[in-house]
Amino acid sequence: MKLEKQAYEYVRQSHLLQPNKSVVVACSGGIDSMVLLHFLLENKALFQIKHVAAIHVNHMLRGEDSMRDAQFVEAFCERENIRFYKKAIPIPHIVSKEQGNVEAICRRERYGFFEEVMKTNQYDYLAMAHHGDDQVENVLMALTKGLHRNGILGMPNERPFCEGMLIRPFLSCTRHQIEEYATRHQIAFQEDYTNSEDEYLRNRMRHHVVPLLKKENPKVVEAIQVFTERKKEDEHLLQQLAMQKYHELIFTPKNGMLGIHLIGFRRQPVALQRRIIQLLLNYLYKDIAIVQSYTLTENILQLAMIVEGNSTIHLPKDFKMHRQYDQLIIEASQEEPQATLLPTVSFNEWISLPHHLKLYIATEQKVSFAEGRMYYANSSEIGRAFQVCTRQEGDRIVVLGMTKPKKVSRILIDEKIPEAMRDTWPILKKEDGEIIAVIGLRVSHYFSKTKRPTDDLLLVVDRDTL
Repeated sequence: MKLEKQAYEYVRQSHLLQPNKSVVVACSGGIDSMVLLHFLLENKALFQIKHVAAIHVNHMLRGEDSMRDAQFVEAFCERENIRFYKKAIPIPHIVSKEQGNVEAICRRERYGFFEEVMKTNQYDYLAMAHHGDDQVENVLMALTKGLHRNGILGMPNERPFCEGMLIRPFLSCTRHQIEEYATRHQIAFQEDYTNSEDEYLRNRMRHHVVPLLKKENPKVVEAIQVFTERKKEDEHLLQQLAMQKYHELIFTPKNGMLGIHLIGFRRQPVALQRRIIQLLLNYLYKDIAIVQSYTLTENILQLAMIVEGNSTIHLPKDFKMHRQYDQLIIEASQEEPQATLLPTVSFNEWISLPHHLKLYIATEQKVSFAEGRMYYANSSEIGRAFQVCTRQEGDRIVVLGMTKPKKVSRILIDEKIPEAMRDTWPILKKEDGEIIAVIGLRVSHYFSKTKRPTDDLLLVVDRDTL
């Protein structure tokens, strides 16, 4: 089947594009994104797209090659009279300054620019050119790394992004279909020489493993697509059930951080037990490799099944899990400073808060962070004196994106914060007592996810545990 029909049917059946909406295409200049840009332009009327634009980020990692990619995409857009957005981001400099992960910083900066353009120009969709072969690679890499749950679900064909949606119209298409389309329509594109190297796991999968699978089954892309879609449906149901049981069984012990009532836990099917454990790990860690570790989950599951005596296992990042009587308790292995609530908040330094949250309010103009949720604000509106406290009965906040106040207690319930933690959840207030953030969950209407010309404060919320 030709790409045109394959992609059209997939977009239609998945309801990825609603009529009279605008689309901006993330375009690297490679074959996949150039074909996607061409496909959406050619079928603009068919999909009733209001207008199509392109966006390009130069990470400045490949010197002149990176610059040529940007120039190539810009020249194409000029010829086709397409609105074009570009940004050169000095990733090597940022990596050197932050000593962070290159891939994570690239992703943060790239998607930050995508979000800025989408919001400023009111685009409804950000279109990515990931295709079926990419999905096969993702699933295989997840299995290879032992990410046995979310990883094998692959990339979603759509997800909320900024104030619109991120979509992947080619997720059912093969690399061969894309190459055939490019040849037939004589579409020029840029080759990234790093794609031919075997240094990265994805490239090794692409060059050696996926071709072997295609020899065994020419329709392996379709098979993986069906597999991931069915797994997502199953996982959605199981996760809902696990979340319900998690909130029934979780508690905050006096001698630890979190605990699980084991009598009720042991009554659950093993499939739910594993997911409850992973919800617990997800609270402690941001590292997906830890959260989805098969070995760690099984070790905790075995500990929970012991019915006599006491037993302890050590967890990553200086935590330990102790089984005593009919309770499973998580606590820090080493004595750590007690996180406190603060009558006044200091600027330009990390502040540790309850539930392993941490807060940074920056007044410096040039500061960047590798991770964490970032929000901008104007000190003329919210002042420069803040306090962190816990909620009081009847507390309300006008949440970003809303016009009417919402109860803080309702936000904690909606965010599925266990009841035992709600009374100690940190709240950020202005000097006059107005709540401007339920830290780690929601911020008020004073904030923006993208920097505005008058903003002079940056609020960053992150987790202490990794």
